[in-house]
Amino acid sequence: MAPLLVLAIMWGGFTYLTSSGNPKKVEQGTKIMTGAIFGIVISLLSWLIVDTVIKTLADKQVAFGSPTFINFAWNQIAECPLPLQKQLTDEEIEKLKAALKPKPVGLDQKLNAQLAFSLISVAGSNASCKDTTGVPVSAATTLGEVSEQRPVTVCSAGCTGKSMCAPNPQIQISTKMLAELTRLRDNFNFTISSITTGDHSGASCHYAGNCVDVVPQKKQDYTAMLNQLKVLGGNGFCETKSGRSAACPTAGVSDQADPIDHIHVAF
Repeated sequence: MAPLLVLAIMWGGFTYLTSSGNPKKVEQGTKIMTGAIFGIVISLLSWLIVDTVIKTLADKQVAFGSPTFINFAWNQIAECPLPLQKQLTDEEIEKLKAALKPKPVGLDQKLNAQLAFSLISVAGSNASCKDTTGVPVSAATTLGEVSEQRPVTVCSAGCTGKSMCAPNPQIQISTKMLAELTRLRDNFNFTISSITTGDHSGASCHYAGNCVDVVPQKKQDYTAMLNQLKVLGGNGFCETKSGRSAACPTAGVSDQADPIDHIHVAF
């Protein structure tokens, strides 16, 4: 406000001094300076009146229907108070920690992609189930998706001949399982017949990405392969075509109504 007063007086004074005796210029300069002085006086008086009235009310602690009184600086903008914060329970704190804890999924996916790519050559393409678009899905489908770091297609019980399999980004294939399969390949020739696809029981670990079915190329390798898989950390058994566990043959798979056709291993 003071700079405006100074400018107005300077403008009025300049007009007055350069009037050269011109009555209109003299009158104009005088009005400018007088108006500037009256304006600043009125502004100061207005502020003083408002300030006096509000301070008088505050001193008397006049309440507006509540214990909250007018005791603030009316000419200052106060910061908004922080919202009330709820005290978190220990359980809520632990949930937040778990949600914020970084998960090493990215590293697992990169390693899984490399391992899966190396196993594609031994992946079986025989498919009993289809995805939701009607395309048959197999172990080759699963390993191809993992190698490309895409969500794996997961089937469900009763999917034989039906379009019931769909990508599930929540399912991560066991890294240990893929790693041990690559080691197993150094000693045996086999085909991976199922990972997350195929028709298994409703609660099968296949649909969680932790189990695999492998088919030895040589019938006499069933027992030796199962033993090595157990040494590598797997928990497995020989399984018949209908899904029944059975003792692994030592001299070839017997030709029976429900023959053993693969080794089932969980990691």
